[in-house]
Amino acid sequence: MNPASKYWLNNFFSDVKIKIGKYKNISDSRLYLLIAQTGILYDIPVKSIFYNKKKYTEWNNIELFKVIYIEVLTLISVNNLKTDNTSVIINKIYNFINIQNKQNDNIDHKITLIENYINNLFAQKTLKSKLLYNDSYNFTFIDFYLYYNFLKNNNLHNFQYQKEQYIGETLKFIDLFINKNNNVTKLENDIYKHYLDSAKNYIDHFDINKINKINKINYDLFDNNFIKRLIIDIAIIIFLEDSNIDDQEEKVLSDLINKFNVEDKYLQQSIIFVENFILENSGKIFYLNKRKLPYITKSLANRVSKLIKKNKNMIISEIRESGELLVLIQKSLKTELTIEEKQKINKQIKDIIKSIPALAIFMIPGGTIILPIILKILPNDLVYPSSFKNEKQINNDIKN
Repeated sequence: MNPASKYWLNNFFSDVKIKIGKYKNISDSRLYLLIAQTGILYDIPVKSIFYNKKKYTEWNNIELFKVIYIEVLTLISVNNLKTDNTSVIINKIYNFINIQNKQNDNIDHKITLIENYINNLFAQKTLKSKLLYNDSYNFTFIDFYLYYNFLKNNNLHNFQYQKEQYIGETLKFIDLFINKNNNVTKLENDIYKHYLDSAKNYIDHFDINKINKINKINYDLFDNNFIKRLIIDIAIIIFLEDSNIDDQEEKVLSDLINKFNVEDKYLQQSIIFVENFILENSGKIFYLNKRKLPYITKSLANRVSKLIKKNKNMIISEIRESGELLVLIQKSLKTELTIEEKQKINKQIKDIIKSIPALAIFMIPGGTIILPIILKILPNDLVYPSSFKNEKQINNDIKN
């Protein structure tokens, strides 16, 4: 599949039809994390959902944006409609983007219209960013949220008005995050301007004067966990521009989750997820001070350590009941394991962590920094061989 070629969307649906069934019954939390790890919600496209790294690294930035965009709409369709029937999914996506026009029963025509829509979206609305890696389409996440609502209600009234409404309220949030201590830096001003330019780029003739900052943020508009988690993530990314979340920023986040009626554990998981995302993709975020990245590494190690220790007894219990895993761990203390045995240990420890809801976030693709920290925290009688860990790095992260 080549997203630069004509009829690429036909090939996309042919490729993914055998892959999407397993996503029908995943939780809303896992759905969000699968979408977030692509980077598209943060305007930093880094990986595909359905294609492997060898494939998606062949595409340029705009091509990757296009593929992730249709992947997210497809994933939301599969999860909400509980179907892997691509014809049903295509019909729904077509109805969403063609909502004001007459319906057409020809499936090939529908795919062509969707493809043209996506091609035009990412060809005409390019915003060259000085803050991020390349092209910018910052408010595409609103399409995903409105599509989610469209599937729930099977209709969507005043589509353009709703887009403008969500952009206006999101910009109010960003203004709140930037001005949390009335000491706005030039970089923070640049971040706000970047979002503002993105808003004007996303909707033609968007009027900044429609945003009345005197009015309070309409929290009721953000009525499900998808959009709530996204706003929380945006706050975390902005606060980490100096590689640290200070006390004032912690208070803003605490107030935010209270008004969103979100549990504190989800905030901690979001910080861990975003810190890990930033560390793995720092080369694509120009505004980060790379010399301060070790502070994020240290913060991530400490947060993961606390979360794992809270669940350590459950992990140990699962390992001791696992039979083969415990035998392999004990064997590793006496002799070098084979490659196959090491792979078994990794797979089984991942299965155990996946079974514990509080730790499921660590199993989203991209946990290369997190997993070694988990292994380090296990008690001495369940120690892994040193070949599983970067001892020096992990010791520094946890002790400092």
